Amino acid sequence: MIYHSKTKHPHYPILCPIRNDKRIVGWWIHDPPNTIFTLPNPKRLSVKGWIQFGICCTMLLPCSFIPCFLSFNYEGYQYPVYEDDL
Repeated sequence: MIYHSKTKHPHYPILCPIRNDKRIVGWWIHDPPNTIFTLPNPKRLSVKGWIQFGICCTMLLPCSFIPCFLSFNYEGYQYPVYEDDL
């Protein structure tokens, strides 16, 4: 779920660098998926997802893609909305 917030989420990592020359007016917050399976996105795969992927590659190569589809291998994240972006 994606939503806009005026305040920063205390636990989600910020994915893009904060620019000092712009004013932040809000945050786009992406919650982790709440289903069992999700579409694979290697850029957003968590560390434990990459570890599972590596283990599957060494043990059973044809099944190495399975951790990419499991939603518990993805975490929430956020990025700032600048005044010029609105």
